[in-house]
Amino acid sequence: MMQRKSKYKLKVFFAILLLALLCVLFCFNFSRAANEYAEYDVKNAVIESIYEAFGTVCDKFEAELPNIQRAILVNGEVNALAIDSLILNKITAELTFEASRRLENMRSSFSLPLGNATGIELFSGKGPGIKLTVVPLGSVCAATESKFISAGINQTLHRISVRIDVLINVLAPFCSAEKEISCVFALCETLIIGKVPELYFMRDETP
Repeated sequence: MMQRKSKYKLKVFFAILLLALLCVLFCFNFSRAANEYAEYDVKNAVIESIYEAFGTVCDKFEAELPNIQRAILVNGEVNALAIDSLILNKITAELTFEASRRLENMRSSFSLPLGNATGIELFSGKGPGIKLTVVPLGSVCAATESKFISAGINQTLHRISVRIDVLINVLAPFCSAEKEISCVFALCETLIIGKVPELYFMRDETP
């Protein structure tokens, strides 16, 4: 009788141990799968928000965009490029504000298939979906860039761009991750034939 009880307790012990190991494995795989889904989902949502913010800012400064850069001619040749840094600074500040505002109000939801939490490739994408909500928290930084790019024989392309860097913390159930997302938008381009001219930033401000 005592021997049967001992065997029964031993079976219960191993059953509990196996169940605990399965729970730990499930939680680990679920956390990893949720993290991958969250990063992918949030990345797409953040990029979409940045593009929308850029479109909004371009519409607001539509009349000023053509005045960002103008060529200074000497004897019929481009001697210098004058850049209105005040307009650039306004665009950069407005873009930072608009992107930050959209990021603060952003919520992203996705459904994680239960089969992905098993860690078995055969079950990947199968089973009922577990709905998760992701809250991205982060900071936005925008800065302008000026580059001379070779465009062929005796031709140079001067491009002024704005770069937006977003550092976010993805907060989802059972997981969290930090990710940096960058987008670059061209504001204006000038094709120069001949020697590369000097740059001149008007109003003594540098973007």
